[in-house]
Formats: sequence, structure tokens, C-alpha cells
Amino acid sequence: MIVPECAGRLMIEDELLKLGFKRGREDALRRIYEKYLNYLLSVAMVFLNDASAAEDIVHDVFVSLAQSADMLRVPPQR
Repeated sequence: MIVPECAGRLMIEDELLKLGFKRGREDALRRIYEKYLNYLLSVAMVFLNDASAAEDIVHDVFVSLAQSADMLRVPPQR
């Protein structure tokens, strides 16, 4: 269970990761991958009940996210 003060920190981390990703920081995409990989695999397994298919789907999700980076990019603030 996440206590409220920890939940706030997690939300801030997610917002910083989104901002970093939108600014083209590869480390932000890597951290998003590391943070959500196991969760997304678990969700995919619930629906597919096939580990290989779940891995393929999650891989495709992250590839699509990486490819969409240019569409989501915002210019850095000065």
C-alpha cells in the first residue's frame, strides 16, 4: 500500500519523467521503461495468458512510445 506522502512523490517523479521525455531526454524514456515494464507485463499476462505474446505487446508499446517522441517534444524553456 502506498501512503499519501509517497504517492505524492511518485506523482512528481512521473511528471518529471513525462517532461523529460517530451524534452527528448533518452534517460527519461529508459526510466519509464524500467519503472513500468513489470507492471505492463503483468497486465498483458492477465489478458493474454501467454508470456511471449505479453512481452511482444509490451515491447511494441515502448517502441511506439519511443517513435512518438518527436510528436510529443516541446522546446526547452530558456
